[in-house]
Amino acid sequence: MVSIRVDANSALPEWVRNHIHHCTVCRETYKSATALNQQLSSSAKDQKRGASPFLHGKIMSAIRSLENVQVEAQRGRSRLGWGMAAGMVCLVAASMVWLRLSSRPDQNAAKSTASPAELALNVKLPSAAQVDQWTKTFDAPLEQETKLVLRDATAAINTLARGFLPEDLLASSTEPAQH
Repeated sequence: MVSIRVDANSALPEWVRNHIHHCTVCRETYKSATALNQQLSSSAKDQKRGASPFLHGKIMSAIRSLENVQVEAQRGRSRLGWGMAAGMVCLVAASMVWLRLSSRPDQNAAKSTASPAELALNVKLPSAAQVDQWTKTFDAPLEQETKLVLRDATAAINTLARGFLPEDLLASSTEPAQH
């Protein structure tokens, strides 16, 4: 309590003053804390520096940029809100149209007595040759890239081999095998 009150430069409560009057340890603590506080306060006045002349401008610039960011964020939230509202209106309108159309009985379906086989879709599936051609067309860029990567890797290995392997070992590895 003594340290807190001395640091805050405020008066001690009555019960603390009574305790200090009867306790020598706390009285000495209070005296040393008060003396230290007075010494620090007196020396602090000599070391006080003035603020930089550019400090005010920097602070005001930071505040203005913060205000600009907040205004832009509010505009973005406003646009997002309007976009979400428009999307919801479109969704509700589409749902209402769909519900109205699905609740009407189809008059053409009642007149039609065609069998399920007749109602099947007439879909022409691609031939095996077409699927094979599509596969080759889709795989061509990947195959080309793979060939380029392998060629680069081979060139890198050959360069490293020429740089680090002795010439006699390198020459023996390039000679055709004689059987």
